[in-house]
Amino acid sequence: MIVLYSIGESSNGRTSGFGPEYWGSSPYSPAVMKKIIIIGNGFDINLGLPTAYSDFLRSELYLKLLKSGNQMALFLSKQNSLDRWVDVEVGLNTYADLVCANEDNLPSFKKEYKELLSTFLNYLNSLDLNSVNAESDAYKFIFENSIANGAISDTMFFNFNYTPTVRSILTKVGWSRDEIASRHNHVHGELTSKVVFGIQDNSKTSKFHTFVKKSAAGGFAVTHLSDQLTEPYDVFIFGYSLGLTDEMYFKSPFLRLAISPRQRTKMHIYHYGEEALDDIKHRIDELTNHQLSDFQKSFEIIPKPIQA
Repeated sequence: MIVLYSIGESSNGRTSGFGPEYWGSSPYSPAVMKKIIIIGNGFDINLGLPTAYSDFLRSELYLKLLKSGNQMALFLSKQNSLDRWVDVEVGLNTYADLVCANEDNLPSFKKEYKELLSTFLNYLNSLDLNSVNAESDAYKFIFENSIANGAISDTMFFNFNYTPTVRSILTKVGWSRDEIASRHNHVHGELTSKVVFGIQDNSKTSKFHTFVKKSAAGGFAVTHLSDQLTEPYDVFIFGYSLGLTDEMYFKSPFLRLAISPRQRTKMHIYHYGEEALDDIKHRIDELTNHQLSDFQKSFEIIPKPIQA
């Protein structure tokens, strides 16, 4: 039986900075923090929400955008390889490659991007985000990893989704507003604020590419995720692919851990099927310049299969 649970709303916003200097207002300190949780879109999908790129592509809002003549949306819809949101962001880079030769295209490029982003956010806002499957692996995962011995666990959340699902479940678990504000970060922003949606920093340097770079977005903020990953903490990755467009957060710390291993901890990877696990291991291998074996001197990789 599937149980739908109303997770409610919260007014907590994004925590700008979210680094070591912000721990002073929290009852917890970096010295006792033992766990980092990284959340991706697979988390919301596991909760039963239609947040996959294919869901958006089939929506009436996207079809309306296509009918309006948005060339960026039309280009993306014709790319058969765009199965995940990270693929869409890579597709944006490819589209910028195609149109950047003529700077006269820049105004229309900006207009198309803004329309695409607005349509996507309208789609997410049209979903019933208050009802989720309380028996899902994702829902149970938050409960299991946010409470330890009857108290708030030593956990930091880095959430790459725009939705309020994690924050709302933490509220249900019993985390206070202050605890959530200091220990849960929407890396790419959230629906109630500016969001980050675009391409990686090491893309080409045309004005087109710069406009859609994540670091150029109004909602971009420093997270200190890279610094946290080099500390001897256990890491839990749920529904997140370590995608190419988020390389800025992972390349440096993963490479550093491969070159100079530290105390070995565990990296729990929650994945859908063997192919997804293979993809993540391949990404770690790429992020460490093909030093996967050395990286595993710092992290023991533990696969955690989840049900779709």
